[in-house]
Amino acid sequence: MSAQLVHEPDLNSQLGKPSFWFPIQLVGKVRYQDGIPEFEEYRTTMWDSTILFLNLKMRPEGLELSTPYKMKMRKYGVPFADIQRINLEKETSGDSFLTIDLLQNGQSAQIVGLVSRKDHAGVNNFLKRRLSRFMLR
Repeated sequence: MSAQLVHEPDLNSQLGKPSFWFPIQLVGKVRYQDGIPEFEEYRTTMWDSTILFLNLKMRPEGLELSTPYKMKMRKYGVPFADIQRINLEKETSGDSFLTIDLLQNGQSAQIVGLVSRKDHAGVNNFLKRRLSRFMLR
């Protein structure tokens, strides 16, 4: 099952407003791989070689997921209540897979991103500092 996301017009009402002056975010470090139907639609209208980034921004009640597309930031969100687990697993190639496991209305879904070797430490630090309650131990 694909993730059911909060769409941009409802982000503030359902996930709260992010910090204006010092937003807590991770930008340009995770390459989107799978799990978000809206991102898949963007991918089909782009050149094959184009990379979709999966940007993460903390909100009081959830996690905002965004990607730049056609000169505009496309924003979606996931409530913390739907996040079951977040894992950053290093592969033998040195790259890492970021997986966000969700449970929504009794159905499992997963969002997958790829993190390069050079960005692994920064992504891991962000996850441990901001989302440790969801990290695998």
